[in-house]
This record gives sequence, structure tokens and C-alpha cells, in this order.
Amino acid sequence: MSTTNPTDLLLVSRGGSSYSVQIQNMSTLQDTDLLLVNRSGVSYSIEAGDLPGGGVTAPIIESTTLAIDDPTGDRFTSETFSFESTLSQDGDPVSTKKIEAYVEGTLDVSYETDSITSVTTTAASQTSGNTPGGVYNNNVKGIASDRNGKWMQILNSTSVSIGTGDPPTWGTAFSPTATGANVANLYGVAGSTAGTWIIAGYDGTTGIALIMRSTDHGSTWTDVSPLSTYYSGITSFNWITSDNSGNWIAVGAAGDGSGPAWTKSSDDGQTWSDIASYGRTGEIAHGIVTYGGAWIVAVTTTGNGIHYRSTDFASTWVISSYPNPQPTGTVASIGISDSGTIIASYGGSNIWRSAVHSTGGAGYLWGVVSAGVTTSFAIAYAGGTAWINYGYTTKATSTNDGATSAGWSATSVPYNTYIGSAASNATSGGVVVLPAYNATAGNPIYITIEPGTVELDLSGTKSLSDIQIGMSTTNGATATGSVSAIDTNTPSITLSNPTGTWSTGETVVTDAVPIANSTLYCVFNSNGDISSLSSTAPDPPYTTTDNPVDITFTFPATFPTGQTPDQELPAGTTFNATNIAFNAVGVSVGSATVTP
Repeated sequence: MSTTNPTDLLLVSRGGSSYSVQIQNMSTLQDTDLLLVNRSGVSYSIEAGDLPGGGVTAPIIESTTLAIDDPTGDRFTSETFSFESTLSQDGDPVSTKKIEAYVEGTLDVSYETDSITSVTTTAASQTSGNTPGGVYNNNVKGIASDRNGKWMQILNSTSVSIGTGDPPTWGTAFSPTATGANVANLYGVAGSTAGTWIIAGYDGTTGIALIMRSTDHGSTWTDVSPLSTYYSGITSFNWITSDNSGNWIAVGAAGDGSGPAWTKSSDDGQTWSDIASYGRTGEIAHGIVTYGGAWIVAVTTTGNGIHYRSTDFASTWVISSYPNPQPTGTVASIGISDSGTIIASYGGSNIWRSAVHSTGGAGYLWGVVSAGVTTSFAIAYAGGTAWINYGYTTKATSTNDGATSAGWSATSVPYNTYIGSAASNATSGGVVVLPAYNATAGNPIYITIEPGTVELDLSGTKSLSDIQIGMSTTNGATATGSVSAIDTNTPSITLSNPTGTWSTGETVVTDAVPIANSTLYCVFNSNGDISSLSSTAPDPPYTTTDNPVDITFTFPATFPTGQTPDQELPAGTTFNATNIAFNAVGVSVGSATVTP
């Protein structure tokens, strides 16, 4: 056959039907196909499988099935699945079968990079700067970010300044205006990741709270104040927050002294509910945070602090649970981490901390921790597991989510800086900005804290297209950090708030985050059972030459994460198995899917 050309035609008969196939496509022939041969003027036929030298047939998968062995049991935990894939033609030479098993759905996916080739560390820094134009009222403390590099601060009773970048560069102060609004005083400011900005204050004409909304980073504003005049004379809604899903709550103090007041919006701040009250006479709100459907308000009552909590979007409020004694001292500041940890300061040496409760959720149960400063003015979440607690002459930092007293490390702060009670704080890209006052020089300032970073050069770009800014990472041991930059050209990854020691030869592994339409591959142990899940297919893969392929897949009772497969794989997750049969002349694929 050495004299043939790739495009020469062979006459083929299969099942009584005749057709032609090019020499270069002989891999489509079956062993029993009849080929027309002419020798010395005599014509006859031979089967394709009898051609000299063989090796001319590709594998052909006829059927593939996957079955749930016990449909009445758990979905995945300790369950078995029977997989069978039969080839009608095994191919010549005999094909190799590569078997892949994987799950698909909205899954918690962890990504791992290629190995680290070099490590460059930059120390954390803190700078202070005068407020734009020198306008600032030390009793007005509003700084916020959208967590995407845009910032806003309230400078005095009627002015704001816009900042961009992490850390921000601040623009010239200006007075925001909106049709129908008479801005007499501004107190609260907040931004959402969707780009909505809310500022709150006092309307000099109506005598009640003023709320204004912007969707262009403060270029234009709309008056969206609540229509209710029930709390005429309300001081203001000083504290505002959003769940970044279009829901907002603003809290303040009622002007008639009847207690904390609130208003809410469920349409991304376009309209607000009538002003309502909760709590008890004389109580004053000093901040609000939200996580996982829980809304937590810090309140000062009869000289001490408590927290009110709502899990039904402010329809009802209850006091959070405390061990004895309850917090003492006026609430100074409250902050919340990306993972739902809440820390509140009360002007003394201790802080109160609430981690997400396994059944109660965020802000359900509180405990006391020594914060490392004599007088705690402001709590700032700095990203990852990092917190900053400011006092009059010292600040304390924590890189273990504020969990232990020993975890707070105190250092001096410049200029004998007052942060002031109830100071708001903002963070974006790991950068924290706090409003302050330089007691020594007698002028207002803002403090910018940039986290330390570690830049890790990598040997390749594995997983970099999937890793996102803000993801928490580990080296699989004690080193951690939050992704602040990714460079696919170098390639490299930069981590803010790094802890521990990062070393060459290690990899960067992200915390698992839920991702829709994602795939995790099954990893097998030495017994052939499923032991864990991975975002990348096993290398080397599981292969066999059997025909038919007959495998029983067995899921474990628990994964290495400590969770059962049913806990780790939500309802609706599919289990899939694929047989990829191949030899030198062709490939055939058979797949099957079940939803336990």
C-alpha cells in the first residue's frame, strides 16, 4: 500500500451497502467491513481486519451507563455507583481506556497555582495626610468605600470629597446638592459593591433626617429621604450599611429621645421605609453591620453598650447574647470581616468579638478579648484575618481574626492621634482609611494604612485565570494572605496581609469558594476508591485495556475537609463518568451522568 495516496478511494461494503472512503480516513473502518481487491484481473473482497500489518481500526464505544446502586441512601456519602462502558470494536491495536469521574454544580472550589520560584516581601505602612482643603469637623466621621477602589468621605457639615485608588487619592471638597434637599448637616456615608452611594444627614427645611443617593460616585445626587415625619427633629442617620444585594438599613437616634431609629430600603436605596424605632428610651445607635441575613446594631444604653440583632430585615429586633458581664463603656466603633466576624470597641482596653455561630449566625453570641490598647477608639477590618484597633497613643493589630488577646500586637501611633468615638472606617484592596485628629498640631487628618504584601513569582500560569482578587490563600501550612494582584505575564501573584513564611517550591492554594457551573474531579486512593476532589484532573489518569470497562465508584464517609460528601456537594450536584478509548488511529468517547 506504499504506492497509494491519502486521497485514493477504497470501495467498502458494510451491511449490504456500498460506499467509498479515502485512504487517510481508514480509521473509520470496522474489522468486518469488506474491501474490494483486484489481483491479476480477478476481483474479490477481504475484511478490513485482514489487511496486512493491521493497526487500521479505531475503537468504537457502543454503550455507556452509570447507575446509583442505592437510590434510597445518601446522595454521595459512602454511596457506590456502577459504571459500564462497552466497545463494539476495541480497535487494532487494542485501545487504552482513560476513565474520568467528576462532579458538577455550584461547588466550593479551591485553586492551586504552579510552584513558587521567588518571594519578595514589602512591609506594612501607615501614612497621615491633611484633609482636602483643610475642611473637616472633628465631630463628623464618615469615610466609606465600594470595596472596588472608590472612596468617599464627609469633611464637614455640608462637604464631601471623592477618592479613587487603593490607597485613595482625594479630590477637592464640594457640597453635594439634590433637588428639594436643604443639606444642613451630613453625618453618615456608605457605598456598595454595585456602585450605589448613600449619604445621610439633617434637612434644614423639613427638620427631619435627610438621605441622598448617587450611582455615579457622587457626581449627581437624588433626595430619597423617608416620607415619615413621625420622628421630627431626629438627629440623623449616622450609620448606614448594605448587604450588596440591594438591601440597606440606616440607623440613628430619635430627636425626641425615644430611642434608636431606623429606616430601610429593599430597592438599592431608591425608596426608604417610614422611620421606625426599636430598643428603649435613651438608647443611641453607634454603628451597624450585616452578614448572612443578620443585621447587627451597636447601641449605647445607660452608659454601657449592647447589640441589637435582626434576622428578618428589621421587622423585629432582639438583644444579642452575652456572657456575664455585659459590655461596659460607650460604644466607640464596630466593624465586620469578610467572613462575618464582628468586633466592637467600648472605649476601654477590651473589645467584644462575635464569630459566626454554627446555628445562630453572625452577631448571635459575643465574648470579650483584650485589645492591646488602653483606650480603644476605632476598630478597622483590614482584609483577610487582619484587624487594627486604634487608641489615643497606640494601635494594636491582629492577624488571627482578633480571636485571642495574645494575638493583638501594640505599637505607637503618630502625632497623639485621636480617632474619636464612633469613627467609621472603610477598606478596599486591603487598604484602610480612618478619619482622625492630630491633637499635637491641632488639625484634622486622615490615616491611611496599607497592608504589607508578598509577591510570589510562579513557574507557570496554572489556575491564574480562575483566581480572583480578594480570595484568601494558604501554602497548605501556616502562611496565609489575601490576593491583591495577579500578573499572568510574569507570572506572579501578590498577597496582602501575609502571615507566616512563604518559600520557593511551595504552591499557593485558595480557600474554597462557591462557584456555579464548576467541575471537581474525583481523586482515587490506592484501593481505587474516591478519596477527595480536585479542580484539576488526576495526572496520571486511571487507565485500563479492559472491554467492557466495569467499575464501581465508591465515595468516602468524609472528605479531607472534614465534611461528608453530602455536606460538601449541595443538592442538584451531578456525578459524571467518561470513558475515553483511544489508539494510534482513533478516539471514541462515552459518557453518562446521574443526579443522586
